[in-house]
Amino acid sequence: MSLLHKPAKTALFIFTMLAVMLVGILPAFAANAVLLDKTTITAELQSTSKADTYKLKVSGVAKTADISKIYVKVSDKSYKATFKSSSKSFSLSKDITLKGTKPTSISIEATAKNGDTETLSVSLAANADLIDRSSLKVTKAKFMTRYAYTVSGKLAADNVTSVEVTIGDRVKEVIPENKAFYIEVIAKNATSVTIKAVDKTGKTDTYTYTIK
Repeated sequence: MSLLHKPAKTALFIFTMLAVMLVGILPAFAANAVLLDKTTITAELQSTSKADTYKLKVSGVAKTADISKIYVKVSDKSYKATFKSSSKSFSLSKDITLKGTKPTSISIEATAKNGDTETLSVSLAANADLIDRSSLKVTKAKFMTRYAYTVSGKLAADNVTSVEVTIGDRVKEVIPENKAFYIEVIAKNATSVTIKAVDKTGKTDTYTYTIK
């Protein structure tokens, strides 16, 4: 083969390699598409009356109606959000179980109908408990045909306006003082007490205490 053909062959090889590299790179750029409007996304974990169970609430708006699916990942589990193409909005409200320390952020992954994806890390809104679970005390004593209960505890916030206690067939409300509450209730035999605290903003915290 003539030496004149070698430069042309080398150039063809270089162009071929560049084409192969571009084919591999272009999908990567497509995968970083902007599908979600970050400014509209909110995420929070709300305490429930069950131990280690939280209400996960996530909502937001996409930048396109051509979304095929959106998943929310918390710790090592993923949950599918509901997407409405008419409003380009998505939402998720689900009770989830979490052991140990609560996460401070979640991951949201959106996939478009053309295969483009976007993954965002979203911080969870601070949602501290209103009731100090470790301070709760409940006593129970037989009283004629029913039972006499005393329920007391401390609050984890200064702005709690009321505490509602439900025992069996009785519901009683008390106004807390100095971030603490105490209440006496005559009710039928019960194995648990449900305590609900409400703050000035309307936020609620409900916890069910098992009588030992």
